[in-house]
Amino acid sequence: MGKRRAMPAAERELRSHFRGRRAGRRFTLDLKVELTNRKIAVRARTVDISRSGALFLVDDPRFLADLPGTALDPFTNRVLNHFAEGLTAHFAGDVLRRRMEIVRTTSGGLGSVGQPLLACRFTHPLTPRECKLVGLRPQAAGTDINVR
Repeated sequence: MGKRRAMPAAERELRSHFRGRRAGRRFTLDLKVELTNRKIAVRARTVDISRSGALFLVDDPRFLADLPGTALDPFTNRVLNHFAEGLTAHFAGDVLRRRMEIVRTTSGGLGSVGQPLLACRFTHPLTPRECKLVGLRPQAAGTDINVR
């Protein structure tokens, strides 16, 4: 059995920005999205969405430039450098604009093997009205949403 090592402070800080799981039921939905803060705008697409968050496929060549292949750590570091304070997601040509926090980065998924993915949580769950704006409809009972 190996010795347990203390996690370096920089690694602890990096990992603290990328943890958690989505609380709401997920639905596959492909929407164009722009992820922004005061310094940068990055093109992406939704892979899936729920009332509590979304998984984005980052496909902006400018943001992905100079990343070594499909390496996740450089992508994670770039996300942290640009979006450590969170981001604003502009869905479907700005039909809906919502503040989000980064939960984690990952790669892969159906139809996106090796592609960098960014999981984010809405600062507040989507309302039924906001669900409709992005192509989801609230169910008659409960808080889950269905694809239109």
